[in-house]
Amino acid sequence: MAENKTQTVPKEETELVHLERYGANHEDLFVCVNGKAYIVKRGVDVRVPKAVAEVIRHSRDEMENALARQDAKQQEFVDASRAQGLSV
Repeated sequence: MAENKTQTVPKEETELVHLERYGANHEDLFVCVNGKAYIVKRGVDVRVPKAVAEVIRHSRDEMENALARQDAKQQEFVDASRAQGLSV
């Protein structure tokens, strides 16, 4: 006799995220986690799986790090130029 086996899939934990619409970043965001693709809408609060929220957080953090490095290099250039008597 065949046994009826069913599996329940646990619900994914979710987080609320909000992606701002600004400048060139007005398009929705494509995120892929473990082969599963998501499109996250900008300008509204969206509930996404925790893994997607983590990817978005890491992306924001790395963008902030890149901008900080850019600002530091720019200031380094300005300081070096002034030290040589150049106007900036």
